[in-house]
Amino acid sequence: MNRLARTGRIAAFRDALLEARDRAWAGARVRSTCDLELAGHPVRCHFAGASLAPLLMPALAHHRSDGGREPLLDVYVWAGDESASPAPRPPWQPDADTAWQHDSEDHFAIHLPLLGSLLWLDRKRRIALYHVPSAAHLPLTEQGSPLLLLWGAWLADFGVHLVHAAAVSGRRGAALLLGPGGAGKSSAALACLGAGRLRYLGDDYCLVRSEPQPEVLSLYASGKVYVADRDHHRAIEHACVGDNGEKSLYQFHPAFDARLCTESPIVALISMQRGNAGALRLAPMAPMHALRAVAPNSLLQIRVGIRSAATLSALARIARQVDCFALEGDGTREEVASLLERCLER
Repeated sequence: MNRLARTGRIAAFRDALLEARDRAWAGARVRSTCDLELAGHPVRCHFAGASLAPLLMPALAHHRSDGGREPLLDVYVWAGDESASPAPRPPWQPDADTAWQHDSEDHFAIHLPLLGSLLWLDRKRRIALYHVPSAAHLPLTEQGSPLLLLWGAWLADFGVHLVHAAAVSGRRGAALLLGPGGAGKSSAALACLGAGRLRYLGDDYCLVRSEPQPEVLSLYASGKVYVADRDHHRAIEHACVGDNGEKSLYQFHPAFDARLCTESPIVALISMQRGNAGALRLAPMAPMHALRAVAPNSLLQIRVGIRSAATLSALARIARQVDCFALEGDGTREEVASLLERCLER
């Protein structure tokens, strides 16, 4: 298919999606808005129907604003079953089980069959459209990390990059906790939150910028723990809102507001490499190795496409400017929290 034909099909799909949005708003009995400020950038979320806002907004509630600033992005959110306005099928999707993505200077779009979600970002018009088939079947993961790929694609235009990492902050600044799933990032960050020793910025996804100085910004006031490990986090139990059989979801606003942090300078990158023999310790690490601990998951899992080079460049600048460590040895969650406290409070 030549470029002109592809452009025409994308335009037709965009127009069909906008028509689906208009039908949803025209038929909605309930409409609501929620103003946020993400990394200093005002956003207005619009909801058709009453079901999705209570599911998607709690994890972002610590970013609520009074709406006094003109939004730089308007986000329209609706569920197909509630509005009787399903989204059109994306072009070029081989089958119903295959993810589809489109990324260009003007647009970012992705359809994830496992979630049933469809996201469209129009950078020039400064609007985003987000559709799910059913609010009743919205996955718990989406409630904990709502609109994840939208924020990654949009904020990269402002030099703010989405990374797969946890973060905690102390008197000296923040540490990004790095590593693949299962490395212990969430467990360590949530142990710090429960102990009240350090302030919490996130357990799985955070925002970073490299200029004018390395800085981490909170994205979600939520956390996830394997159900089997839930008894190890009794201090945050009252923030648990449910589980999906594999993981439990915690929402920390407003109960833990005093321990939440929205932004902090980065002073350390820490690669979680527990399981080695010996005492728990922070061993100096080369910046290149720290970059390897964060870049693959951030670039491949999050899939922000055309902005990946900018994200990688920002992460490389951060790694060169801060201390880099590997967390090695064996220790309890409480011992890990104490070690991180000593690193960030001294």
